[in-house]
Amino acid sequence: MKNNKTSIFLIVLLSLTIIALIFFMITMIDKKHHSYFKLGFITKRIEELQLEETYKNTYDKINIVTDAADIEIKKSENEDIYLKIYSEKDHFKVLDNETELNIEVTQKKCVGLCINDKISKVELYLPENYNKEINIDNKYGDIEIASFENINFDIKEDAGDIKIEKASIVNINNNYGDIKINEIKNGTIKESAGDVEIQKVDSIDIKNNYGNTKINEINEYVKIDADAGDVKINTLNITKNSNIDINAGDIKINQTNDIYIDAETDLGETKINNNNDKAEITLKIESNVGDIKVN
Repeated sequence: MKNNKTSIFLIVLLSLTIIALIFFMITMIDKKHHSYFKLGFITKRIEELQLEETYKNTYDKINIVTDAADIEIKKSENEDIYLKIYSEKDHFKVLDNETELNIEVTQKKCVGLCINDKISKVELYLPENYNKEINIDNKYGDIEIASFENINFDIKEDAGDIKIEKASIVNINNNYGDIKINEIKNGTIKESAGDVEIQKVDSIDIKNNYGNTKINEINEYVKIDADAGDVKINTLNITKNSNIDINAGDIKINQTNDIYIDAETDLGETKINNNNDKAEITLKIESNVGDIKVN
């Protein structure tokens, strides 16, 4: 009887451990349910407007640091900068000096299992011709940026989707979440787990650990380093030697300019059409496991 009780106890303990591990994994990566790293759930945005302020367009740099917030950067209707913060009371801070605008939003402290936590929201409105630097450091939440062709964005995101309509230069480091960009000039992207989709770019450097990479048009240079995921490029028109290196995944490029394509896969099929081995520009493609198809 004692052995039976011990066995039952161990089975129950093991079951609870498995459930806890599953719950923890969901909490870590399931952004669709707005889970958060502190083992809790963020279910909705905070609706209370805590700050609404207008600033003159005098800053060389704007810094946004948040624990858990959706961030939206939109076009202002005039030449001023306009800021709205929806958050818990006393959980935000704005420091304004002549050259920098610093925006900080913190999350209410929680220990253990936190149910019905709310996410803050930052809305920043900028003049369409704003041409300075924007730095964003967000632990959790989605980031959405309108069309600003002269702005350089430096974005660090732990968990959340990033969407950019248009920018000059972007530097993105994202752990969990998809990245979707319509048009940029130059970009550097480091993605731990998520898909990367770009419509138009001149020069791009992507490191993607787990996720697909899809680019419609590249006009100067590309470097893609991926561990697991497919790479699809519609139109490639490079003017510099470029490289695509994948551990596991298929590579498909529909159209290229007159270049030499040096392609090799350890396990998979390789099909290259319209290849010019005398061209000045080389695209080197390497894959451990996966098919390569170009033109």
